[in-house]
Amino acid sequence: MFILRKLIVVLFLSSSFKAFSQVTLIKDTVKLKEVSISDPQGAFKGIKRIDDVEGVYLYAGKKTELVDMQHIDANVAVNNTRQSFAKVPGLMIWENDGTGIQVGIATRGLSPNRSWEFNNRQNGYDIAADPFGYPEAYYTPAFEALEGVEFVRGAASLQFGPQFGGLVNYRFKKPNPTQPISIESYQTAGSYGVFNSYTGISGTKGKWGYMGFFNHRNADGWRKNSRYNYNSGYGAVYYQINEKMKLKGEFTQMGFLSQQAGGLNDSLFAIDARASYRPRNWLNITWSMPALDFDYAINDNLSLNIKAFAIFGDRKSIGFTGNIGKANGDLNVDNMGARQVDADEYNNFGTEARFLYNYKLLGQNHNLAAGLRYYNGNTGRVRYIGSNGNDADFTNAFADSLQRDFTFTTQNIAAFAENVFRIGTKLTLSPGIRFEYLANAVDEQSPFVYNTSTARTFPLIGVGIGLATGKNTKLYGNFAQAYRPVLYGDITPAATSDVIDPNLKDAKGYTADLGWRGFIKNWLNFDVSAFYLQYNNRAGRITITNGSNSYQLVTNLNSSRTFGTEFYVEFNLLKLIRPAKFAGLSVYASGTIQNAEYTDGLINGGTNTEVEMKGKKVEYAPSKIIRGGINYSYKSFSTSFQIAYTDKVFADANNTESSKTGNAGIVPAYTVADWSVGIVVKGHYVFKGGVNNVFNQRYYTRRAGGYPGPGILPGDGRSFFVTVGVKF
Repeated sequence: MFILRKLIVVLFLSSSFKAFSQVTLIKDTVKLKEVSISDPQGAFKGIKRIDDVEGVYLYAGKKTELVDMQHIDANVAVNNTRQSFAKVPGLMIWENDGTGIQVGIATRGLSPNRSWEFNNRQNGYDIAADPFGYPEAYYTPAFEALEGVEFVRGAASLQFGPQFGGLVNYRFKKPNPTQPISIESYQTAGSYGVFNSYTGISGTKGKWGYMGFFNHRNADGWRKNSRYNYNSGYGAVYYQINEKMKLKGEFTQMGFLSQQAGGLNDSLFAIDARASYRPRNWLNITWSMPALDFDYAINDNLSLNIKAFAIFGDRKSIGFTGNIGKANGDLNVDNMGARQVDADEYNNFGTEARFLYNYKLLGQNHNLAAGLRYYNGNTGRVRYIGSNGNDADFTNAFADSLQRDFTFTTQNIAAFAENVFRIGTKLTLSPGIRFEYLANAVDEQSPFVYNTSTARTFPLIGVGIGLATGKNTKLYGNFAQAYRPVLYGDITPAATSDVIDPNLKDAKGYTADLGWRGFIKNWLNFDVSAFYLQYNNRAGRITITNGSNSYQLVTNLNSSRTFGTEFYVEFNLLKLIRPAKFAGLSVYASGTIQNAEYTDGLINGGTNTEVEMKGKKVEYAPSKIIRGGINYSYKSFSTSFQIAYTDKVFADANNTESSKTGNAGIVPAYTVADWSVGIVVKGHYVFKGGVNNVFNQRYYTRRAGGYPGPGILPGDGRSFFVTVGVKF
C-alpha cells in the first residue's frame, strides 16, 4: 500500500510524468526463453532464437528471429523500425512516414508496402485489412507494449499462411504474476513537436490476470503539412479455469488522423526535402480487434489452442492526388477545388484451432502440429467528391458524386499439418502440408469494369531439416510453396486511365533456405544463410507507351526470382577478452546481398505494344542492405550506435531512370546513423534518449504512385528524443 500511495502522489504532482512499472513474463503458450548465466543468449541484447517447439507451434528447420523488445536501445516511442529491427537481416524498410504508425517492411525482393507480403499477426491472430484481398497492415502495435517480435521466413506458409514473405507476429507483454497491480509509464518528448505517452498496468490475483495500456502520440512532423494525432489502447483478461484449461479475452482499439505532405519530384526534393505542396491531404484510420484465446492441455502429450478474432476498421482519405510535376516539368499546383475522398470499411472475422501431439516412435520423441482455419472478410469501398476546404472533412459534399461503390468478400478455409521427426540425437526432419480453399467475390453497386466471383484451391507442401553441429550450433534448411491471390487493388483502377488485364492470375512460387546458426560460447552469435525465392505470375503495374500516349497496365509481370545471402554476426568483445559479469561490449553486422530480377520475356501491352521484362530488376529490391553497430552495457546503463546502408533501387517495373513527375525513377542509395542511450536508476526510474539520423542525411525510400500524393516521399532528417519513466 505504501508503494501505491507513493504512486498516486507522483501522478498528482505531474501529469506528464506517470508511473512506470516493469511488466514481468508469466508462463503462457508462447513465451520468450529465460536467460541464465549458462545460456549464451544472455551475452547478446535484442535478438533471440526460437526453440524448435514452442506452445503448439513448430519452428524446426525454419529461419527464425525473435526481437527482444524489452532489451533494445531504440526509439520505441515512435516505433523506429530501422533501430528496433536492426539485427534482423535483409529487411527493406520504407521510412516515408515519421509517425511510426504503419510499419512497411519486406525481404528478398518483395514490396514493403505496409508489410503486405508478410502474414501480419498480433499474439498469433490477423491484424491486416484482409490477408487475401487487401493485406495492407494499417495498424501496428505500440512497440513499448511488446515483449518481442517474431519473424519466421521461408517455410512459414505451412503453419501460418501462404505469404511469400513469411510471418511477423507482435507479442504483447504478459501480466505481472507476483503482485495484483504494477504500473509502467514512459513520457517522451522529441524534435518537431513529438510527444508520446505510454502507460501500462498489469497484475495477477488468484486465477485472474490482466494487462492493459494506453498510448497517445502527436507531433507536427519533420515536413510541412505532416502533423498527426494517434491513440491506441489494449486490454486483456486471463482466467485459469483449472489445471488444464485457461482462457484469455483481449480487445485492441486504435485511431489516428494524419496530414499527408504528399510527394515531390527530383528537382523539388533537391531544393527543399521538407517542402510540401499538398496542404489539404488527410488520412484517418480506426481499428478495433476483439479476440479470444483458449488453451487446453488435454494430457501430458496433447495440447489444443483455439483463437477467434475479428477486425472492424475503416480507412478514409481526402485530398488532391494529382502528380506533383507535369510531363513538361512544370509544377502541378493544387487548384483548391473539390477533393477526392476514398473510404474503406472492413468487417472480418476468423478462427484457428490447432493442436500439438508429442509421441514416441522407434525410441525417439516426435511432434505433430495440425489445425484448421476459417476466415471471412468483407470490405466496402467507395469514392466520391469531397469538400474544397483545407480540413479533414470526409463527408460527401455533392449530391450524386458517388464514383464507385464496391463490396469485396473473401472466404478462406485451410487445413495444415507438420511433423518434426527426430533421427538420432542430432537430425530433425519436418515435412508439412497445407491445403487452402479461397473464394473472392465483387458485388457491383456502380459501373465497374470487372465483376468477378472465383473459388479455387491451393495445395502447399514443404519440408525443413535441422542438424546439430555442436552444443549450440545447427545447420538448417527448408523448402516451402507459397501463393499470392489477385488483390482488390489489382482489379480496381486507381485512375480512369488505368487498364486492368482481364486475365490476371494468382501468383505462385516457392522459397528455400540453407543456413548455419548458433553461438560459440558467450562471445559469438551468428546466423548465415543462402536463400532462393521464385515468384511466378507476379502482379503489378507497368507503364505502356504507344506513340504520345501512355497508361498504367495492371497485369502479371511474368516471373521473378531472388537469390542471395542473409547474415547476422555479433561479437561480444568483453566476453571474448575476459569474463565481465556486469558489462558487455559487442559489435554486430546484419544484412543481405541479393539479386532480384524478372526472368520471363515479353508482356503484351495491347495496341501492338510489347514490353521486354527479362533481365529487368525487381522494383524496391536493393542488391545490398547492410546494418552494423556497437552496443555497450554496464549494469543498468546501455548505449548503442548503428549505421544502416541500403543500395539504390528502381521504383517501377519499367526500371525508369527518372521522370518529371517524380513517380518513377531510381531511389538512390543512402546511409543513416542512429544513437541511443538508457539507464535505470534504483530499479524504478528510467531515463532514455538519443538521436535519429545523426548526420542529418537527406534521403528517401519510396516514390509513391498514388495517395498520399504521387512522387518522392522523403525520410525524416535529424531528430532528438528524451524519455522519462518510472516503474512500481
